[in-house]
Amino acid sequence: MKMFKKFPGFLLVVIVMSICMAFTTYFVRKNKEQRTIVMRDGDERIELDMENFLIYCMANDACISISPEYLKLRAVMIRTEIVRQMGKKKLISSDELDIPYVREILLRQMWEEAYEENLMAVQRAIKETKGEIVTYKEKPARLKCHMISNGETRSDNDYTKCVVLDMDKASEKYSSTIEYTFDEIREMGFSDELNIINKEKGYVTEILCDDNIISGEEVATALKLPSCSFDISKTEEGYTFTTYGI
Repeated sequence: MKMFKKFPGFLLVVIVMSICMAFTTYFVRKNKEQRTIVMRDGDERIELDMENFLIYCMANDACISISPEYLKLRAVMIRTEIVRQMGKKKLISSDELDIPYVREILLRQMWEEAYEENLMAVQRAIKETKGEIVTYKEKPARLKCHMISNGETRSDNDYTKCVVLDMDKASEKYSSTIEYTFDEIREMGFSDELNIINKEKGYVTEILCDDNIISGEEVATALKLPSCSFDISKTEEGYTFTTYGI
């Protein structure tokens, strides 16, 4: 119960999803089809089945230590989104998926001494939910989840609506600040020029990195930001990221 008091937004999301599932055509189903994702590391081509690819998609360390049940929820949600985006395809390049993931070498850097422990926790969650996806009207659903919102939930389909959550703003973990030097930004694979060009309800959807447009989720994951709702301030030495929610 203490966890729910700290994370009122998460509790509300669970309650809302439970009510929706009771009155709509939501189902948790087993995806029995073999799905393969192709990752490229330089000239190397790496083929992973969907269950192994999930490990790299669940690399947001802000979620790892919360609870095993949350990790299982996250595994089901990401697996559902992969199946939804792949459609009838059995094989797809990771570049074609609008799903942030972290490569192995960066994963070790992010988790550092907790690498083995975090990896086991993620693998356990994936194994215990193997193949499970959520469907709505017999199609993979689009799902969003968070611990603490930035004051509003996100709405991007016809069955999840925006909800104002003023109580989340009162949380001690509502806002945080993270600083990166230009060298650290470059080590993460980004350039010195990062500019937010699009937001939805405060959540960053697009960032201009030199001449490339990348998603806010990709940046948040790579830079270990606890939320996709953030502002960027450029300093003489690098960037300051002010985030809202988890």
